[in-house]
Amino acid sequence: MTRLLAALPISALVLLLACGGGGGGGGSTPSTTDAMALDKDTNATPPADPGYFKVPSNTLGAILSGGNVTFTYWNPNAGTVSLCLYANWNDALSSPAATVAMTRGSGGVWSTGSIPLPAQTFYVYKVGSEYVLDPYAKSMAQWVRANGAIITGDSIGKGAILDSAAIAPDSAWAYAARGAPLRWLQA
Repeated sequence: MTRLLAALPISALVLLLACGGGGGGGGSTPSTTDAMALDKDTNATPPADPGYFKVPSNTLGAILSGGNVTFTYWNPNAGTVSLCLYANWNDALSSPAATVAMTRGSGGVWSTGSIPLPAQTFYVYKVGSEYVLDPYAKSMAQWVRANGAIITGDSIGKGAILDSAAIAPDSAWAYAARGAPLRWLQA
């Protein structure tokens, strides 16, 4: 052990001693219970309901249906969630054109329910006092960082409300030229 300690750099030696390494220790080997106690965090949040993890991702985000849209956001630990709507991509986060309170449902999913498609085309969620982007956004507004500066008040990007089917490129030429791709996956 002495040869090993002599070969270690000082920083590694300090780290080894700080974590209780270096051998000896009274000649006892830590039990499994002791090792598990090291991993126990007494301030940890309680375990999540297993149902929280059974939320299909295709039900999250801004889901358009006709002239209506439903916003859903998964955050089982949130106390409050609001939808903030913006008319322009560069509007300050703190100045939404409209705010819609969201209701917590099963599995920790927050929802606006079906609402008429808003005139505003960009959005973020406000969780407590923090603005967060929608991880399930189908499209994001442009987000400019010019010369290291960001737009005042815009610390995150905004989701863009759009019907992806309406703006999808016409790919009929691909089917005509080669047939349906991945046809063998169809049942």
